Amino acid sequence: MKKYTSYIFLVFIYAIFSCNNNQKINFKYFTLTFPREWKKQESKGVDSNTGVIVTPQNDTIFYDLGYYSNSLTEKTDFKIYSNKYIDNLDSNLDLSKIIFADPSRLDKDYYIKQNVSYESKAGHLLKYIFPRKTGVGITGLYIDSLTHDETIGNLKFSIYGNNLKLSNQQILQDVIHNIIFEK
Repeated sequence: MKKYTSYIFLVFIYAIFSCNNNQKINFKYFTLTFPREWKKQESKGVDSNTGVIVTPQNDTIFYDLGYYSNSLTEKTDFKIYSNKYIDNLDSNLDLSKIIFADPSRLDKDYYIKQNVSYESKAGHLLKYIFPRKTGVGITGLYIDSLTHDETIGNLKFSIYGNNLKLSNQQILQDVIHNIIFEK
């Protein structure tokens, strides 16, 4: 019983001190809790609440609360061709959206950097984005509809970091999965 009481006491102390290591950012419709070491820097959005959060390792997290927020959808407008066709190419051809690959790697999914999952929370559909490989791709959250205005449309939100270090990727995933919506 004494070990159990000691364990509860240690958990209680940890909870008190860990609360002091966080800061809350209220976005009117919801709140996110970040490590205190992450520094928020607001920027001037034309028609939205935008800003960045910089980590001690200089990773940058971008956020945008507005009607035109980035949906964080990965661009897949590239084409994949077998590398056996490389020698037959016209030298004036734009190759910026073409991938030449081994014939066993012609599936587009092999070249996509992010995975996507969805969750419904407090009446909102949350789109979570996370890299397939640590440090390569986007870690973030997109909400398509916080409110709706008949004239302008849906109020949206995105928060994301690109090519984050492992520790910051894990923290950001925890932050966005623990979003608290206002009542």
